[in-house]
Amino acid sequence: MLESTKQPSLKILVLPISAGLSGIVEACSTHPIDRVKTEMQRLALEKRPSGIFQAIGSIYSGDKLLGFYKGLVPRIVGIMPMRLVYWGTLNSMNEYTANSGIDNRFFQFVLPGMVAGAVQSVVDNPIEVFKTKLMTGASHVQWNRRLYDGFTPLICRNVIFAVCVGFSTKVYGRD
Repeated sequence: MLESTKQPSLKILVLPISAGLSGIVEACSTHPIDRVKTEMQRLALEKRPSGIFQAIGSIYSGDKLLGFYKGLVPRIVGIMPMRLVYWGTLNSMNEYTANSGIDNRFFQFVLPGMVAGAVQSVVDNPIEVFKTKLMTGASHVQWNRRLYDGFTPLICRNVIFAVCVGFSTKVYGRD
């Protein structure tokens, strides 16, 4: 009997491609907003007027429209593997909890998001530090020794986000 030769499924490429593309779209569309937020924080630290219009004016007066995209390159380069790690971890944890035989809502609905958010943060934090360094012009700072500055608030933000996404994927039947 002849063995059938199966073509590898293209489904295996869906996660990396969709994670990468969604990350690029997210970074390009939200980066100017993040840039304004970071500039507002920088101005406040310098005890200068730090409203939204002051931040926009400060960015525009320095580098014109390109100033709103300072720090975008590390974010785009880093967001693709970061999103892949996030979605891969969330999918794996959802599968693990679904097949575990443990009938506990916390275990099945919250734990996958907590783990995915925490794992994502390990990849995300150095990207955020480098991006912020470029946005604020802090080129004199030795960023390699500060890769995990701000890790605690970042992991809190990412875990909360991931739990909400993980919960919604369960509730709305994605998994």
